[in-house]
Order: sequence, then C-alpha cells, then structure tokens
Amino acid sequence: MSVETLRASASSRWMFCSGSVGLEANFPNIDNTSSLEGTAAHEMAERTLKGEVSHPAELVNTLAVNNVIMTSEMVEPVLTYVNFINSHNSGYWVEKFLELPGTPVKGTNDSSIFNFDELNGILRGNDFKYGFGPVEIFENWQMLIYMICLVLELQHQGHTVKQIIMSIIQPRGHHHDGPIRSWTVSVEQLRDYQRQLMKRVNLIVSGDQTCVSGPHCRYCKALAYCDVAKAASMNAVDVIGDNLPDTETPQEIANLLRVLKRAEDMVKHTKSAITMRAESMISKGQQIPGFAVVPGTGHRKFSDEKAAIATAKCFGIDLTEPKIVTPAEAERRGLKREIIDTMAFSPSTAPRLIEHDASHEINEAFKNE
Repeated sequence: MSVETLRASASSRWMFCSGSVGLEANFPNIDNTSSLEGTAAHEMAERTLKGEVSHPAELVNTLAVNNVIMTSEMVEPVLTYVNFINSHNSGYWVEKFLELPGTPVKGTNDSSIFNFDELNGILRGNDFKYGFGPVEIFENWQMLIYMICLVLELQHQGHTVKQIIMSIIQPRGHHHDGPIRSWTVSVEQLRDYQRQLMKRVNLIVSGDQTCVSGPHCRYCKALAYCDVAKAASMNAVDVIGDNLPDTETPQEIANLLRVLKRAEDMVKHTKSAITMRAESMISKGQQIPGFAVVPGTGHRKFSDEKAAIATAKCFGIDLTEPKIVTPAEAERRGLKREIIDTMAFSPSTAPRLIEHDASHEINEAFKNE
C-alpha cells in the first residue's frame, strides 16, 4: 500500500492501528454540526487575536467563512482561549503547514496556535476545543507531532528550544483537571516520542495493515466496516452478558471495572458507527428490517425572549438569572405548559434511527409536525 500522507489529526488512530490508514482512505471527510460550530468558534478566536475586533461579542450573529453563524454561546469559551493565548506575551503562528522531513506525516494545523518564547527557549502549543467531549493532553499524539515538527524547524533556523508546553483549552468540556490542561516535556523526552512516531510510520510505510481495536476506534471513518472492531464489540457483549465471576479483592474489582469500561466503550463506538451507516442506507431508499429514520427535535426555545419574560412576569414568575431560562425551567417554576407552548418551539435536529415497534417514540417525534 502506497502512503502519500499521514495526517497528524488522525494520529490518535494510526499510532495504535496501522490498518486504519488504508481503511479510512476509502471514505471522505464529512463535517457534522459540532465540527462546523467548532470551526466557526475558531474563526471568532482568530479574528479577535488578530485585532479585527476588540471583543469576540462583536462577531455575534455574523457568518463565519464556513457559513455557520457565530453565536453568543461562543463568546465566553472563545474569550477564555484568547485570554490564555495573550497571557504568554509572545508572538504566535496560526494555520501553519507542518511536515516531518523524510516521512508522509504532514498537514496544515488550523485548530491550534503556537507561541515561541525565544528568550527562555519555551515552545507552546495551544489547542482550542469547542466541543463537550473531554480531550486529554497527556500523550496527545496530534499535538506531539506538531511540536516535533516545530522543534526541528526552529532548531534548523538556529534557535534553542529548552522546554515544550502543550495545552488543551476546552471551556465547555467537563474534566477533573479543569478547562485548561497543560503537559510539559523536555526536548529529550520529545525525542523519545519522535522515535516512537518513526517506528510506527516506518511500519505503516512498509505495508503493515494490521487493525487493532481500542478507544482510538471512536472517530474512525471506517469503524462500521472494520471486521476487527465488529468482533471486539461482539466479544464485549459477551463480557457484559456473561455471569460475572465472584470478585473479592480490590485489585480484582479494579481489573473487572477496566475490562467493563473497555467493553462498554467498544460497543458504544461501534453502535454509533453502524447507526450512521444504517441512517445513510435508509436515506438512499434502502430498507433496514425493523428500523426507520424519523425527524428529530431539540430542546424547546422561546421564539421571543422579551415577550416570554414579560408574559411570565404577569404571573409573578421571573425567568431571568441573569439571562432567560429555558422553557423547561420556566415550566418547573410554575408557568403553565399551554402558555409556554404559545411562545416556544422545538428546533429541528438531525433525523434519528429508531426501531419500528417503538410507537411511542414515533408519536413523540411527529407530534410537533
């Protein structure tokens, strides 16, 4: 297999599964709503950092380059990121093309910003994550690859790098280490990771197509078509379904919890991938026995927030704290459902897959049509 490009953004998979490179090559990159919103939030941050606006709030309700509206919800997370970048007091690079010499590892980084403090020899990599799913910084291979490429480039230019600090800034994702998580390595430690990287790259380039299942399968484009992942999921079902052995010692409990967590994750990821495949097949006119795709709806929203606040005030109910609460919360505070229904709506979301006999869910899905 000829390998022209190994994308750093997919390194969380190919560093553990060589076979994912060939499998994913058969599928195009498809942006979902979350990734499109993340791209718009990145643009809001970049334009603020470049001084096009003095505050990200100035960009609210304007279109990003990808035709997604930049919303007020993005302002606070973006401001957290912008303030963190500015706190370094050194120049930065955005959308920098990075390439590991002599290898197919390359790509243009468009989600991170890099700072180099030449006086102290400190190189920083800062990755803004707008999504909710927690992202770990420790041994984050995408960031490690970026930093390896940058260190080599800076050294080639005659600069001395003494320390590398990598950070994930994820204001909306719950993590026990907080919204800003950093990991520091020395140049010597980075070289060790570079050796691990080269070992895997050489393995892939030499033609290794071995597939290995694990947490890295989560976002694999070929997950629904991977026999190894399917087998792992079926094995996981057996693990969960079998009578569990007696566990007496704390270590046995710990081991079992790890096995069950791995099984749970594998089943969840595979179910998500197969569900997407089924939805795609149904949308193209194919039938999946026992399943259907129905319109989805999001949480209720007020059509006119000022009118909702004024109406509720007539009934002695305050909907602000300091911003307006949701229709669900308004109902909990005592505002009658029939009044809320005249002012609220349920936005349409992506269609979802259900089983045919789930008549209650079908009725719920279509009741607002």
